[in-house]
This record gives sequence, structure tokens and C-alpha cells, in this order.
Amino acid sequence: MSDKKLMVYGAILVSGLVLVWLVKLLQPSDHVSQTNIKRTTPSRTQVFTPSVGENQVVLGELVMDVPLGWIVEQPSTSLRIGQFRLPGSPVGKAAGELAVFSNIGGSVQANLDRWFNQFQQPDGTLSKNRATIDQKSVNGIRVTLADVSGTFIGSGMPMSQRVNNPNYRLLAAIVQTPQNTYYFKLVGPIETITHWYESFNNFVDSIQKLNGV
Repeated sequence: MSDKKLMVYGAILVSGLVLVWLVKLLQPSDHVSQTNIKRTTPSRTQVFTPSVGENQVVLGELVMDVPLGWIVEQPSTSLRIGQFRLPGSPVGKAAGELAVFSNIGGSVQANLDRWFNQFQQPDGTLSKNRATIDQKSVNGIRVTLADVSGTFIGSGMPMSQRVNNPNYRLLAAIVQTPQNTYYFKLVGPIETITHWYESFNNFVDSIQKLNGV
């Protein structure tokens, strides 16, 4: 074999070895892949944008469990810090809507009276006289609960549309911390709200302060 052929074969062999070395160098190791997976895969307690975790939601300084079947929605107005849709039950009934506010002003009783005035009674009596109000402590936080039914006529806010929804129900929870007051207002057909009544209470009972807040 001539020296020229030997040089060509040698060059081919060296090129092949260099190519194999480059492929191994550029290929990520198993260790790097596992490290990336651990860094990017969220844990069960991690909070996601917008402040929603796998089974929790963070609203202001509060964190709470999201009951099975509830749907977290984007708030429909800038006045709300949170919003949930509770599917209608039985099928065909309208869904319930839970709106969450903070620092809306006024005392606890004043806000409850305003919500009660959004309901009318068939006999013309005041809805606040038909409402039930309770207080309790949840994880060291003061909570006021309210429950009333009747014909829902709307929020009564300026520019808001008046409605006429008979057989509607309100469940409310007003949560007071040293820094803020949070208002949870659930409204929907009596059947739907009754279906989710226990779920709503479990939601309220899960409320706690965020660590470090």
C-alpha cells in the first residue's frame, strides 16, 4: 500500500474518532437531565401564576383549599381579587359564583346589610330579618358567616344591570385579619348553593394565614 493511501486512511480514522468524541461531549448526561426535571417540575404545595396551586389558592395574605369541582376563574372586574364558578346542580341549573373582595370599606354589618338588600322576600319583609349570621374562629382568624334566600335583584351598584332571579341564595364569609378584611360572596340558585353548602364550609374552614405574612 502506498504512503499516499495510508495517509488518506489515517485521516479518515482520525476524523471518525473526533466525530464520536464531539457527539459524546454535546450529549447531556443523565445527571444534568434529572437536575433540570427537579428544578422545573412543580411540587404539590407550590403556588402557580396567578397564585393558584394544584389544590390551593392564595388570595392576599390568605391561603385556602380549592374544593373538588370548583372552577377558578379570572376575576370579571378589577374590584375582585378572586372568583370561582360552582357548576349548577342538578344539571340545567345556573352555576353559583363566588366573588372575593378586600378592603371595600364599611363595617362587617354594613356590608352584610347591603348584600341582604340585594334580595327581596315574597311577603315584602326585609331580607336581613330572614338572614342567619354566625361567627367563629378559623385557624385563629375571625370569620363572620351569613346565609339568606329570596329573589336576587342584583348588586345595586351604579351602572350595574338589575336582575330578577327568584329562589336564589347567598352564602357569605367575611374574614378579618389584623392587616385586612376579605369578603367572600357566593350567589346562585338555591339548589346549586345547597348542593355546594358543605363544600363552601370546608373552603372557609381551610383558610389560614400565609407563612411569614
